[in-house]
Amino acid sequence: MAAHRASWELHVGELPPYPEKEIDHLCKQRDCVNPRHLRAVTHNENCEDASGFAQENKAKTHCAKGHPLTEDNVYVRKLGWRACRTCQIEWSRSYRASKRTA
Repeated sequence: MAAHRASWELHVGELPPYPEKEIDHLCKQRDCVNPRHLRAVTHNENCEDASGFAQENKAKTHCAKGHPLTEDNVYVRKLGWRACRTCQIEWSRSYRASKRTA
């Protein structure tokens, strides 16, 4: 059993039924066992409140080169990553041009 789940059982009571509810860390420290930092939430609530790499990327409105990440300018790669269509086209043109001169 994970330490934060054991802490919940010791200090709060019975664990909420999974998968309806899961334990969320309010402090966002995965190794925290302080029962005041824990709450029972649905998976969707836990994901909405999440912070990290995936959430930061989801919130981006422009790529690193400044192109807007709109529906018509984004495609999803095989591994599920969003990619800027304009940047990909520019890279492909540059790559083909370098192959012609080589």
